[in-house]
Formats: sequence, C-alpha cells, structure tokens
Amino acid sequence: MHVVIVMLIAFVMSAFTLLAGAADTHAEESIKSQTKTSEGNFLENQNPFSNAYTSSKPTNAKKMQTTEPPKVLAGKDQIADYQRMQELGYELLGYSSFKAGHVPPEDVLPQAQKVKAHTVLVYTEKMGGTPASVKIQNIREAKKTGQATPEQGQTYSYFASFWAKLTPPRFGAHIKVPEEGDKDPGLIVMVVMEGSPAEQAGLQKDDVLLRIGDVETNSVEALSAAVKQYAGKAVKVVYTRNRQWTEADVSLNQ
Repeated sequence: MHVVIVMLIAFVMSAFTLLAGAADTHAEESIKSQTKTSEGNFLENQNPFSNAYTSSKPTNAKKMQTTEPPKVLAGKDQIADYQRMQELGYELLGYSSFKAGHVPPEDVLPQAQKVKAHTVLVYTEKMGGTPASVKIQNIREAKKTGQATPEQGQTYSYFASFWAKLTPPRFGAHIKVPEEGDKDPGLIVMVVMEGSPAEQAGLQKDDVLLRIGDVETNSVEALSAAVKQYAGKAVKVVYTRNRQWTEADVSLNQ
C-alpha cells in the first residue's frame, strides 16, 4: 500500500496542471450516505480522515462552485483512478492515509466539506489484527451509537483522495514538466481532458506538443502564454505522435 501511495505522490509532483473541467470517476460503486453532515461518527479532532489529511501543492486552476454535498465513491485502482479523474477535469486537493479498525466511509465527509471537495475516492484494505487501543475505541463507539461492535481483531488500511471539479479549460492538457538539461523540443502530454479543445485537436497521452499558433511550446511558461494569448480564438495546434507530424485547427475556450 505504501509503495502505491509513494508512486501516486511522485506522479502528482511530476505533472503540471494547466487547466481543467469535467465530471464523475473511474470508480463506479457509490458508498452510502451522501447527505450526512459534518457531525459524522467522530468529533473533528477524533476523525482519522481529518487527522491524517495531507494537502497537495495548490495551483491557480479555478474551482467550480456548487451547493451539492461531496460524493463519496469506492476507489478501485489508485493510479488508474488518478489518471481518470484528471481526464474528467478534477484536481487533487489532498489525501488521507491511515490504519485503524472499522471506520465508516461516510466519516470522510467532514474533511471533504472542510476542503470543499466535490468528490472523494475511498480505498479500504484488510490487514492484520486490530491493536488493543483500536479495539477499545471500537467498543466505546459501538456503545455510544448503539451499533453492533465491528469485526473483532481486524485492522484496515484506509486511503482517501479528495478532488475538486474545475471550470472548463481553455486548452485542457496536463503536461510533463521538462527535466533540467532536456533539450528535446516540445512538451510531453500526460493527460487530455474529455471535451476540451486539446481533445478536439486530437491530442492523446504521450503526444509531444510542439506549437500553439505562433508560440513554440518548449516550456511550461511558453504553453501558459500561448493558451492565454489565444483564449477564445481559433488557432493551429502542432504535435507529434510516434515522430509523425500532425496539425489541427481548434478554438480555445475563453
């Protein structure tokens, strides 16, 4: 589990979020209680999802405003889900990772509301025996709520990723930040968002973006400048796939 988390964090740090926008997730199974409020089964200072929360590096991407409660979904594969959420126009706000006895998935909602997440993916994995301190806590919580005592002697590994839906992108691509000394032209595409101008131009993951309009996209700064310059305008996009040159006309969003 720790290896997967490290891989996820490394991927987050290696990618640059240009702009975004979309909906839903690769994980299809909805976990119950989308209307439960911040009361939860824990006080805020006792909630493991809150105590174990780590924020991601913030970006300037604009988040959508909504009055809908956060959606809590069962994650399937952290790496695949991460890629899919970006394709659907979400930005990772942060994550929680901890080990404990039985913790109801809906108890993630207080932290989701606090960070203004639109969607949370929760991953749960059975582990070895439950520590004595966790057993005692489980018994106490069961007595307070009048619920049956959770499965005895069982520990779980929890991971929750918190996502915000972003406004529609001007271009709609995440690119790999060039490494120091990298002299190859263009920028490698990591994610193409569904319904975006980048998708309409035919871009796919691992393509190399060479130019937008008259601007050669050899750096993150150049790409940002090009997207800003041609916002709301029709422009020619040039990229390569397997060393094959491709040109496409597309209108960037305002």
